[in-house]
Amino acid sequence: MSKLKNVVAKSLHRDDKIREKGDVKKVVRSSRRPEKWRWNFSLRYWTQMEFFGLDTVNARWFVSMLERLRQLSSEEVDRMLRDPAAQDRLRYHPINWAAKNIPIRKDQLESLPAHYRDDPEYELHQFQVSTGQGRVVGFFDEHWIFNVVLLDPLHNLQPSRNFEYKVDPCSPLSCEITALREGMLQGLSHCQQAACAAASHFRQLATAQQVHLEAFDILMVKISDPALLGTAKELVKNGDAASLADIFETGILATMAQG
Repeated sequence: MSKLKNVVAKSLHRDDKIREKGDVKKVVRSSRRPEKWRWNFSLRYWTQMEFFGLDTVNARWFVSMLERLRQLSSEEVDRMLRDPAAQDRLRYHPINWAAKNIPIRKDQLESLPAHYRDDPEYELHQFQVSTGQGRVVGFFDEHWIFNVVLLDPLHNLQPSRNFEYKVDPCSPLSCEITALREGMLQGLSHCQQAACAAASHFRQLATAQQVHLEAFDILMVKISDPALLGTAKELVKNGDAASLADIFETGILATMAQG
């Protein structure tokens, strides 16, 4: 339980009613890799975060990444994993979470379920897009499918000694749908007609995506004060909260306490 949750739990005097999420299940992977099994990719756990966003890359980088995925899709997984020279050419190796100047901790990967994140069998690895073009970070799951977790165009996850372990800034890039949704909601906020049918219609269209996400327990919240988001990230960074979701849950408990 995080420090934040401990504080709230004590104030409510009902620690027995506060449960920690996620009885971690064990996912077993066959130790024998399928013969002639070629690389397959999944993006179900991919996420963007500070230092691993896409706001600085151009179309050529995406072409380079897709070319790498295309090339690997014709390669046999077992052959690569049995060939140290092939791994070296691909710069394929596990992530060193104790690396100098590494900008994140493994437990900050909120998109990755604990039964993968906490099991060394599914340790995250990286491979290069191309020389000087960054890395793709992920892991082989129990079906020997490579799950992409982070795209690292600036090679920030394993800072290089050749560049004095420098970490270059980059941020998440919102997709066109998200940008359109936020723009619609911002424009609709200026509508002065309480019973405007057009405004009601477009507001419903703008929030439909949120309803869909909530079906999967995902909540997108626009923070009116950017300083609050910065404070929340600092709480996570300092270990006072396990994640942004943890802070949200703590806020619910605090609101319940006031009632």
